[in-house]
Amino acid sequence: MSAIMVLRYVLSFCFILVLAYYTIRLLGKRVPSAHGRSRVLRIVSAHPLGQNKTLQVVVFDEKTVLLLGVGSDVSCVARFDDEELVARLTRTQRESQIVEPAFSWLQNRLQKQGALTDEAAFSELLSNRIDGIMKYRTQHSD
Repeated sequence: MSAIMVLRYVLSFCFILVLAYYTIRLLGKRVPSAHGRSRVLRIVSAHPLGQNKTLQVVVFDEKTVLLLGVGSDVSCVARFDDEELVARLTRTQRESQIVEPAFSWLQNRLQKQGALTDEAAFSELLSNRIDGIMKYRTQHSD
């Protein structure tokens, strides 16, 4: 292969990447987001509870927080009319979205490492408690 052929392939590849990028941006503007960019109803978080069951925190009309159980049907678990709570949830969601797209792999890795250290700390605490109970029993069994 000559240098001109390699250059043509590289330029063609770059052109295709640019077209794909602008196509995705164009579609992103026209298709509503799954996270909801609506000002009336916005899903803040969803927590899985089991197979096909989630607990979702939804902000309604920037004034009300709804806690919804979603499964085969949707039921309202709790309703909070607290604008301060809405502000805190919105702030927390924005902070998590700033980090999420660019460094999600790093955040996930750090959370896994943190979980491992928490697990080790719990294991150490548990073994210390068991040792303490064993010492107490041996001292008081005589």
